[in-house]
Amino acid sequence: MTSPSEVPLEPILIRIVPTPGSNAVPEVSGFLVPGTNGLLGIDMRSAAEGEYPEIWVVTHLPTGLEILSPVDTRANSKEHALRFAQGFFREWSRRGWDLSSTDKTQLVTAYVKLTRMEALRFWDQVYS
Repeated sequence: MTSPSEVPLEPILIRIVPTPGSNAVPEVSGFLVPGTNGLLGIDMRSAAEGEYPEIWVVTHLPTGLEILSPVDTRANSKEHALRFAQGFFREWSRRGWDLSSTDKTQLVTAYVKLTRMEALRFWDQVYS
């Protein structure tokens, strides 16, 4: 099996939604996440672009929103970010949820209906 670091990544510009009050730029250089139908990207953000140190972030490309979970989703390596993004896409798709929408409300409708335990199982599957 090929490790994430051995997969050639396609460089892309990622349109992001900056955190209110941050000095983040609206586009960052990043990579398309393989196996996610062009819906997820990863990039490394630095302290100059936000309130946290250099860290890898997963972004939903149609909306520019960062993928967040109750667990820390910001990764300290490109490989970790790739594994998280691919796990998120796999689990979201396995449940039949659509990630292609540009409507944030439509994207999260099914997720917000989960019980706390169902949500914890969802994230456990993402990380496994």
